[in-house]
Amino acid sequence: KKVRRMVLEIPGSRQDSEDGDFDRISNTSFNQAMEEPTSAILGVCKRCFINPYIHVLGVAGLRPRNIDSRDCLTALGHIQSAIVFCFLITSYVLQFLCGFRRDRGFTAMVPSTSVWIHVRHLQRISEITFTYVVPSILHLFGYIAALTVFRVVTNEQFQSLIERVFIVNNHYPRRLVTSCWMYKLIGLLWLLGSTCFVVLITDKQTATSEWFTKLSGTNQLTFTRLLIGTLFVQDFIQCIVLSSYAVQCFLLRHFLRRVKEKLLENTIDPLEWMREMTEFQKLLEHLNLQMSTPVSLFVILNFIYFLSGTYYIAGRGDFAENLEVNLLEVLNCLMWMLGILLPLHQAASLTTKCKEIQSCGHEIRIRPFLHHHTSTEDLNSVLIYASSLRMSAQLLKMPIKGGHLFGILILAAVILTTFGMCFPAP
Repeated sequence: KKVRRMVLEIPGSRQDSEDGDFDRISNTSFNQAMEEPTSAILGVCKRCFINPYIHVLGVAGLRPRNIDSRDCLTALGHIQSAIVFCFLITSYVLQFLCGFRRDRGFTAMVPSTSVWIHVRHLQRISEITFTYVVPSILHLFGYIAALTVFRVVTNEQFQSLIERVFIVNNHYPRRLVTSCWMYKLIGLLWLLGSTCFVVLITDKQTATSEWFTKLSGTNQLTFTRLLIGTLFVQDFIQCIVLSSYAVQCFLLRHFLRRVKEKLLENTIDPLEWMREMTEFQKLLEHLNLQMSTPVSLFVILNFIYFLSGTYYIAGRGDFAENLEVNLLEVLNCLMWMLGILLPLHQAASLTTKCKEIQSCGHEIRIRPFLHHHTSTEDLNSVLIYASSLRMSAQLLKMPIKGGHLFGILILAAVILTTFGMCFPAP
């Protein structure tokens, strides 16, 4: 039997089998090694930013906490959005009943000195409309627009953007995560500052509206706390939307910078670079057409609060007499100004990066040593394609540039100074 087994055994077959197994194992290990960096980077991306970001959107009622959720969890997400909507409506009503204005705190209706009844009635309607109704409508429409973007409209572009940027920036993924969360931290600081103003101003001032003064002390305290909580929900929604817009602008800027560096260093094929720029244009279009709508509404609202609050402070003659309240109102105006400058600055910075990408074709043409293996036809194609790019970040379908931002600040300063000199506040 031993002899027969030795005769039937083909010489070298075991060696060939072992060599084949070794080659197969080596190829598998090599493929795993090649796929490991990308999978590891995407794992860090989802674990450290995407999943926590989805949870934050879920808390705000803007998106379900689990994207691939079942019907029951999706229904709970819609119920949560409805609860947030009810909180917002409650906050708008309480602001009017308590006479609380977001630009200055508690105020009473200014009595009219006109002898005509219809004039007094018209002045009261005008004050109610422009003080409470218009700002509430702007904020509510901003929330509805954000709800449409995050929940109704397909929002896979944002996740695709995050993954693309993390893959392009494969050397420092954790540093990129830290930079993204820095914008969320800025939004959190803005939220804390706004909440501190509401809490402190309700402690320093007392509501003088006719409806509020008729309540008992316990009911007044209850409604004051409810007002603080509902105003926190208002600011939390705005904080999430504005910080999300800032993060998207930062990721798009970083994506442009890394792709430009790869093209100049000749580590990416010109045709592949054009494909990347085509994908970038789709992501930028999503930012300009979808995400910019709620951001624009919130920026307009913040600008109204900033102008009204600054004009009120500039026209007061008792600044030193009531120093604590006036300092709180100055802090409130600074918070509204930050809510204006953060999205505008990010949009202007993104527009600047979009303009810089047009010079890529000229820059690679003056680097003959790095691109001597690239054909002249490809270099000319990159030159023509880059020069034809017309991209910019837009709000209300208007390109946002650094010069425009500076002009807006100058115009606001001139208007406030003129109003403060000619029309002192009561």
